[in-house]
Amino acid sequence: MCAIPPYIVARAPLPPTRLRLHPLLVAPVYALVTACTSAAPTREAPDASARSAASYRHALPMGAAGALLGASVPNVAQIVKAALSAEAGSDAGPDGVIQVPPPTGTAAIDSANINAAIAALSPTGGLVQLQAGTYVVSSPSQPEDGSVQLNVNDSTLAGMGIGVTTIQLAPNSSDVTGIVRTATPELPGVLPANSHMTFRDFTIDGNKSNQSATARIIGFYSGITPDDVQTDLDITVIRVESMNNTGYGFDPHERTTRLLIEGCVSHDNGTDGFTLDAVYDSVVIGCTSYANARHGYNLVFGTNSVRLVGDEAYSNGQDGIVLQESTKNCVVEGNIVHDNMADGIFVNGVPNSPPNIDTTPGTNNAIVGNLVENSGMHGIHVQGESGVEIAANTIRDSSQAEGGASNQIYLDDVAGSGSTGTFYSTQNTVYANSMLVTTGVASLPKYGIYENSAGDDANMYVGNQSFGALTAQWLFQGPGSIKYAAHNGSTGAQPVEVAYAFDSPAAHGLTEWNFPPQSIVGAGGVLTSGTVYFASLTAQDTFTVGHVDLYLGAQGSTLASGGSVVGLYTFPTADAGTSATLASASADQSANWSDAGNAGALSTVALTTPTAVAAGQVVMVGILTVGTTPPAFGRAPNSTGNPANLGQTKTTPLNFSTYETTSQTALPSSVTLFTDTTESGTIPVWVGLSI
Repeated sequence: MCAIPPYIVARAPLPPTRLRLHPLLVAPVYALVTACTSAAPTREAPDASARSAASYRHALPMGAAGALLGASVPNVAQIVKAALSAEAGSDAGPDGVIQVPPPTGTAAIDSANINAAIAALSPTGGLVQLQAGTYVVSSPSQPEDGSVQLNVNDSTLAGMGIGVTTIQLAPNSSDVTGIVRTATPELPGVLPANSHMTFRDFTIDGNKSNQSATARIIGFYSGITPDDVQTDLDITVIRVESMNNTGYGFDPHERTTRLLIEGCVSHDNGTDGFTLDAVYDSVVIGCTSYANARHGYNLVFGTNSVRLVGDEAYSNGQDGIVLQESTKNCVVEGNIVHDNMADGIFVNGVPNSPPNIDTTPGTNNAIVGNLVENSGMHGIHVQGESGVEIAANTIRDSSQAEGGASNQIYLDDVAGSGSTGTFYSTQNTVYANSMLVTTGVASLPKYGIYENSAGDDANMYVGNQSFGALTAQWLFQGPGSIKYAAHNGSTGAQPVEVAYAFDSPAAHGLTEWNFPPQSIVGAGGVLTSGTVYFASLTAQDTFTVGHVDLYLGAQGSTLASGGSVVGLYTFPTADAGTSATLASASADQSANWSDAGNAGALSTVALTTPTAVAAGQVVMVGILTVGTTPPAFGRAPNSTGNPANLGQTKTTPLNFSTYETTSQTALPSSVTLFTDTTESGTIPVWVGLSI
């Protein structure tokens, strides 16, 4: 059994406010550390051919959220174990510890002392130990050389703790691609093979207030060269703070494989706190990113099989967490994301353009078990991507910067460049999410879940709940999305009462119905002249009713002109009330309903005024015909409203009823349910609604 390396508990741990794990992550992180003690430390040769994404991904249960994930994900335990074993070996290596003299505050002296200590490392590695205080370092002659470059494998650069040891860039510096970084090519075409390097327990300070506004300064950097398959391997960054850089705080770059960033902090940087650019099979765990000018965490340029777990992103100038530009197979799990100016979590599937190595669309990413609060725009936003899993998240109080224009969860599309067309959000799974609104919050989200267009289709929405959205709890616009949505709770949910178990209105060109057409008895519903028949139904979506649809089983004859109409009745609230008002009626249908050529088919009747209904709203359709032989409309198998109205009362309202006063020649303008409706003589007529 190997012991947990002593620095985990003994070397300047982060204050509690800087390392805050989501409750879902407490047990999993303990399990990860325990896994590191299960075998003796081992090292693997840096054989890039053996480091395929498939070799280092598996389904690792992570508490409640892990049970939701069916896809393979990065092997967190293996990455953590390899990184900790590598550092344990360098701490106890035969070359011992090389002590860097205490800082002087003079850039020329401090830079020379640190780099001399690194140069003194044996080719087999070792530990370079920085002292307490602030080391001031110079900018390099070439930006890619960095100010402090660790260039020996199996080595560690260590300080005494965040805020205890600081590496600060000298004022008025030029561009620096990594104040602290891994090795870069020494000769054109000669690439290093960096592996098993560890950086821990210090602060990087870019000294932004004393730099030129045009200087591009990055705090930490790893990777070898853009658009190349050569990669850094097994790089570990633990308890490092990166702040006040004009560029990125942390920028692991093309390529870095099996990177572990743990317990790090990035803040007050000019772009992103953490940018992962072409990073593979890696973990960012227990980190914090705040007050950066752009994003908290930004996964870009084909980053693959990375896990953000138990991190925090807040008060960033744009998004909290971003996955974009061909990023795929990544998991964002158990993070706390709050008070960011734009989206909480943004996933963009638009692919990279050449010459980037990966130019395929982003896909197969998972957003699981996160707490997303007070986003300026959308809480979770998916744009033009497929295969995203959004599960078991809590999203609260989105749209704080947009006055009710943004949504808790938003799936939309985006136009591609050139001839690539539009990228739609399709075949995504959204389930078991809770969307909440705090009482008295300044701005309400527009929708709980909003699908932007019919092209954003075939998304599965199951078991979500939403409360307090401004316009409605849901708006699904893709026909397949509407068809398959199920068991989404709360007022205005889709479906409100039961899922469409085996068929859906969309499959028949309709938007809503009171029961599936398979249950229609062809010509069994012969109406009585002058009787108004009502059928009530609950809208499963928000839409505008333009037509009422009936099945004309048999035509009528000698129908009075002006006496054959349908109408849509609405209630003063989203749920049924005590009275209903005629919102819109049709033109006379006596000619259509007496034409034998129309019998045995759908009768689609236009309303004179299209009427908007909201998901969860109860409406009634009224049907009237006057004549010698009224038509017969499709109905349910039972011949009357009973037992179809079983257990209901007049004010429920009844599924099927008639108007108490017979011998009508026009639809009543309003209906008081308790006094004006009855089950007597009713027929359970099939009714559909369409736009």
